[in-house]
Amino acid sequence: MAGLVTPQGEVQHEMNVMPLIDVLLVLVIILFLLQRILTWIPAQVPPPAATAPTSAGVPLVLELRGDGGLVLNGQPVPDSALERQLRAALEGRPRKLLFLKVDDTRRYDDAVHAMDRAREAGVEIIAWVPRARE
Repeated sequence: MAGLVTPQGEVQHEMNVMPLIDVLLVLVIILFLLQRILTWIPAQVPPPAATAPTSAGVPLVLELRGDGGLVLNGQPVPDSALERQLRAALEGRPRKLLFLKVDDTRRYDDAVHAMDRAREAGVEIIAWVPRARE
């Protein structure tokens, strides 16, 4: 604190706020840096397997081939029977998870249409299979 003398001879005390502003600026910078460091990415981690894997442990993979065909776990599926086949495959599975693999030549709306039909069949989680690196 510094003292100022008024014309009447009285001493007035004022608080020096400059160090407080410096501290505030340092705190703001730290908060900005922490915000970048502490970003959270939501992820769904499967619970640990308590029993031996069964046929329900085999993942469901729906492939949209470049020739327009649909393949569910290696078996060709007619377009009209996709929902019925998915319902049958999802029966008895605790997690309704489907992996979607789309050929590069297929259009985006084909993939969206397949995802909509999978949702109607009871799929709760749809995961995209990434392209293989060349």
